[in-house]
Amino acid sequence: MTIGQLPAEEQEVGWSISLNLNSLSKESKNIAAAVALFLMCRERGADDLFGDWMQIAARDCALSIHNFGTALAKVRSLIGKAKSWHPLINTEALKSAEMAFNEKFPFAHKMRHSVAHPEMYNDPTKKLGLNGDLDDLGIKAEGGENLVIKSLISNSTFAATIDGILVRFDLTSETLDVVISIVNKTFDAFSQPNSKGVRIFPPFQFR
Repeated sequence: MTIGQLPAEEQEVGWSISLNLNSLSKESKNIAAAVALFLMCRERGADDLFGDWMQIAARDCALSIHNFGTALAKVRSLIGKAKSWHPLINTEALKSAEMAFNEKFPFAHKMRHSVAHPEMYNDPTKKLGLNGDLDDLGIKAEGGENLVIKSLISNSTFAATIDGILVRFDLTSETLDVVISIVNKTFDAFSQPNSKGVRIFPPFQFR
């Protein structure tokens, strides 16, 4: 059942769902490119230019992860408004995909805010750092007060402090596997035929 076959009052929602699915696919490829660049540069050494490229890859990955999660959440929020499509959609698969995202990237919004607004870290009035002890990511501190971490790379982890907490994500092949699994699960939710062989979108697999 294509968007054009939806009732007129549902077609705008159908287009919005389609656009967000396209965004999900695009951002997953951006994440894949960022992880590949990061890992390639790490193999060649994290000094000078390669270190700068690792920072670029990590920051871009943080933005893409946030955009990926936003598109996924938008799809789930819209499916109830496309009543003609709703019986054809595996809503449990979409719920599972969003749960997998939130479990893997619990700090997606805060990481995006951290890299999108570096000027915050130049303002001493903003309390972005940690208070207390820290023994993580190669940093050992006791009784710290407003311990600020900005765009830190430790092995394969990208981390920062914001709003008094430590936020992070990993740029690894395992992270990419989770992203690919979420994309495939989401598209599968729209491409399974019903008893009459009707489906919304053709099968899709991002490998």
